[in-house]
Amino acid sequence: MAAHMWLLEAQNLEKRGLVEPCRVAIEPAEIVGILGPRGAGKTTLLELLAGACRPDGGSIEWSGKLVTKQPMHRRARQGLVYVPREPALFSSCTVEEELASVAQPDARIGDALRAAGWPGPVGARVGGLTRAQRLHVALARAMLLEPRLLLLDEPFAGLLPGELAHLQTTLRQLRAERSISIVFTGSAVRRDLSYSDRAIILFAGRILREGPLQDLRSL
Repeated sequence: MAAHMWLLEAQNLEKRGLVEPCRVAIEPAEIVGILGPRGAGKTTLLELLAGACRPDGGSIEWSGKLVTKQPMHRRARQGLVYVPREPALFSSCTVEEELASVAQPDARIGDALRAAGWPGPVGARVGGLTRAQRLHVALARAMLLEPRLLLLDEPFAGLLPGELAHLQTTLRQLRAERSISIVFTGSAVRRDLSYSDRAIILFAGRILREGPLQDLRSL
């Protein structure tokens, strides 16, 4: 029988003092929450998967190819795209200029903004945007890289109810319409469980439980 082909699979992935050796496997077109309290190691685990920091042990395969030693920008060009909690955007630029730093102004920018659920004018200055708006700009920038997997660090933290609903709807549409997998971190475990197809519960750098929503309702 042929081995199961995961979109992303990490084996014995470790960052000493922060993340104990663990396995993380992601299917195509699924939404996975890495959930736990502050200081659990969620961001570190996400950065390991993205290539933003180097592991002390273990391996990472992306679409069947070993990428453990590849830097983040090379993984991004292959469709494994990381959006940090506070995206590094140019405050003096307009939204359109920000995206033009990734792609020349053309139809791709408009498509990326629509896919990312951008709710405002393209001429708005990035420095005057709310956190929710900045997240949508960062998401549009990520869409220009044609992601197959988005790694989002605490995307729902600090959002107003309407902003939260809009972002969650946008991400579900990306999964449904473009078959993009989404892995996100979150500290509001009960809220974020309800948004996930499957969750990884992390505490003190160790995976405590993992599974689909129906198996974790007792949390």
